[in-house]
Amino acid sequence: MAADPRTVDVPVRRLGRWLEGFADRHGQYVVQRSDGPDGPDRWQATAADGSVAVIHGPAWSGLFGDVPDLTALGASEPAFGVVLVRRAGYAVGSFVGSRAVQRKVGTRHIHGRTAAGGWSQQRYARRRGNQAEEIASAVAATASRLLGPAADATIPAAQFLVTGGDRPLVAAVLAQLEGPAADLRVVAHLGIGNPDAAVLAGVPDRVLAVAIDIIDAG
Repeated sequence: MAADPRTVDVPVRRLGRWLEGFADRHGQYVVQRSDGPDGPDRWQATAADGSVAVIHGPAWSGLFGDVPDLTALGASEPAFGVVLVRRAGYAVGSFVGSRAVQRKVGTRHIHGRTAAGGWSQQRYARRRGNQAEEIASAVAATASRLLGPAADATIPAAQFLVTGGDRPLVAAVLAQLEGPAADLRVVAHLGIGNPDAAVLAGVPDRVLAVAIDIIDAG
């Protein structure tokens, strides 16, 4: 009897190595496309011992038409932009695969609530709203610049956008994007802590990853 399935996330650049390990553990496997209602990019690897691994293509893979096989998926290096915003700051970057092309990290703190009421509370709410608008405008200007055409013509333009952090702030930023950045489709929104350089650097492995459902044969 097969065990209950479990799911792991594997960066696409490590997919080939993961499949080698799957074969070492369960024997050689046969791959078949297993298309379903949630999108075409899905493959089922059935090993010699009956274990199964279902590999789900990431959300962005559907933007570029049909991905022919797992080798092509593992070699994927899409160009994409990242916009992360929270009250404490922001991080914006452009990537080709896992390589950062441009990035900007800044701190623009929005104060928390105040216990005062009446006019003090109203003035505070207006000031806090103004701070949020200023941050959104500043981040949008940065993103529009960094995600526009690169000075180096050999660097591909961003093909999609990934966001993270405070959803209302992110929405305000997206509404103010200009140029090519304004036309980018958002394919994922990530939960993050404070958007610093380390968080930004970790985004590619989260975005360029596949979910693999594993069912081990009993």
